[in-house]
Amino acid sequence: AEYMGIFANFTPFRMLSRLTFCGFPLARSPCLSRAFSLDSIPSQIPVSLFPLTLNNIRDNEGARYKSKRLGRGEGSGKGGTCGRGNGGMNKRSGGGVKPGFEGGQTPLHRRLPKRGFAGPQEDLETVSLDKLQDFIDRGRIDPSQPITMKHLKDSGLLRHIKHGVKVLANGKESLRQPVHLEVTNASTGAVEAVKQLGGSIKALYLNPLNLRAHLQPEKFNKIPQIARPPPKKALELEKLREKGLDVVYRQPQFILAKEKEKKAADETAVKGKR
Repeated sequence: AEYMGIFANFTPFRMLSRLTFCGFPLARSPCLSRAFSLDSIPSQIPVSLFPLTLNNIRDNEGARYKSKRLGRGEGSGKGGTCGRGNGGMNKRSGGGVKPGFEGGQTPLHRRLPKRGFAGPQEDLETVSLDKLQDFIDRGRIDPSQPITMKHLKDSGLLRHIKHGVKVLANGKESLRQPVHLEVTNASTGAVEAVKQLGGSIKALYLNPLNLRAHLQPEKFNKIPQIARPPPKKALELEKLREKGLDVVYRQPQFILAKEKEKKAADETAVKGKR
């Protein structure tokens, strides 16, 4: 009756005959058989009766496999060559061919044609307007002066600048004063928010050498001359003007040649009218 009072709140358990404790079947347990019959045993036994300790913990049946013992006589089936055959590269430790090797013929990854490629991408550091305003409020950035990438790094707003800085419009509502930024790129929303308060954003082109000289001028005996961008990069910079950015870069020779030809054609047209 005492045991039945303990198990009164539990539902019938049909799998009790499969339960074991320390390897001893619970269905054959003397203490349980004396207390009540197998039909009256409830479904769930409280853990307090059989606590989990180090001496009764074990894996489920079939969860662990015995290791394959090699070289223990021919009668074991894994003696002599240990199941590796009669020599060759696959018998040696570390032997075998590399993945994708097809015996010497041209492998599949070389037989298939390739289309296109992904060139080097610029990983620009990002600065949001709310963080910029926060550093201005702390007094770590002076908004009365043009804010360059060097100022952003020296103030601690950015730790590392590898390719440049892009300004984002996150938290543009917190910006309360005009700022003049000189960075690599900026989003359309950031440009509109800055210009609405009377500020400006300049997009500068600096190659890796010019960028290092800009961030750490003390390491250069002579500041290198600003490099001209490649033709494709110059076209990308011109597209930034559509956002409202003031793009500043040293014009390449082909742009200068086009402007010179256009100027000469205009002069010729003016002389022809005269």
